[in-house]
Amino acid sequence: MGLIFNQMALSIYGMTQRFILTILLFCATSTSIVEGALLGKRKKENLDIIQQDELALQLLKTAEKDETAGRKKSAAKKYMEVFKRYSNSFYSPEALYRSAKIRSGQHKWKKAYETFNTVVVFYPHYEKFNAILQEQFDIANTMATKKTSRFFGVIPFYNYDSSVKYFEILIANAPYSDFAPLSLFQVALIHKKRGHEIRAIDAFDRLVNNYPKSMLTPDAYRELANTFSSLVEGPKYDQGATREAIANYKDYLILFPDDNLVEAGEKGLQEMEDTFAKSKLEMGEFYYKKRKNIEAARVFFNEAITVAPNSNSAQNARDYLAVMPEPPVAGEGVAVAAAANQDDSSKRGLIRRMQFWRRSQDGETQTPLEEGSTIEVASVEPPQTGEPAENSAESETDPVEEETGRGVLNRMVFWRKDRKKESPVSEE
Repeated sequence: MGLIFNQMALSIYGMTQRFILTILLFCATSTSIVEGALLGKRKKENLDIIQQDELALQLLKTAEKDETAGRKKSAAKKYMEVFKRYSNSFYSPEALYRSAKIRSGQHKWKKAYETFNTVVVFYPHYEKFNAILQEQFDIANTMATKKTSRFFGVIPFYNYDSSVKYFEILIANAPYSDFAPLSLFQVALIHKKRGHEIRAIDAFDRLVNNYPKSMLTPDAYRELANTFSSLVEGPKYDQGATREAIANYKDYLILFPDDNLVEAGEKGLQEMEDTFAKSKLEMGEFYYKKRKNIEAARVFFNEAITVAPNSNSAQNARDYLAVMPEPPVAGEGVAVAAAANQDDSSKRGLIRRMQFWRRSQDGETQTPLEEGSTIEVASVEPPQTGEPAENSAESETDPVEEETGRGVLNRMVFWRKDRKKESPVSEE
């Protein structure tokens, strides 16, 4: 057992020594690499433009020989070395362009796109600038239309995320080129295909606002309206998407009346207007049948007729309006109705908010009037001389007070006569 433990300890000690030596060797190698890079940087900085052009041309010719001989990998590396060593030379953008072309031919889309993008960013005045934009557009479109990527290197799939990212980079690098609206349209179609309607609407909206004179603007208007219409869930739900679809269909038909797909736009507009009119009809039916609100129902029925006058919903709204009572005419009818309502409210207030007390002969504490007892009303004005009190109590009231019911609380006193005191004298 002791021998086994000693062998294990020796093996562990040897592994530890080898590990430490490996780390020291790696550190020494890394240091030499860093120093070499720094020395190379200093050397490159000391070279003037003429010397860089001469050395870059020699390396470029060597890379051309490798490319002609079919050694694509070696040629691409040498082309990239021209850029890394002599980035200020005249031949640096050409070397990057050729390296990216080789990567694209090998279907290394990511490296090819990044190399092309390096030319666009660092050398915007390069003579093949538009050709590079075309190459970038083709790479992004290929990744959206073909299964260029693979899960775990086995299962192919469409790399929509990378495609959208590459299109957006192209739009940011060259917003005034012909490829910017094309890229925006492709981005919107990709989002719509993936079910991201909100992102698709944003892309279409950017296209119609930023590039109103593009040849894709009519299609963008129509697709924008179609995308909004796809968000409509029916007349019983929120109609915000319906209103947006109607507005975009109308803009499309007004701005591009000679487009080839005008009939499709008119059909979509009619469908959206029918849906919107049906929504107004259902709201009117709700207020008419459930809430018994005639005025609100009339408003919604009229809106249904205004939105789509030739639809079935508009005809149903007209049928409802035909059987509904006419609204009161402004003027005397309204004044009479207001006076009647005010009279009713004053009469109800006498019952709900007033308490009536009766007086006793001996000045006892007043008691509330019993329910069901009668109330005799007497005028505040004293009776004239020679007339009994009964006649004054039974005198007629002012017709205006009977009609309006106002001033009753301020000008009338309610009391109950004492039967013994106010009883008529016998004829004896």
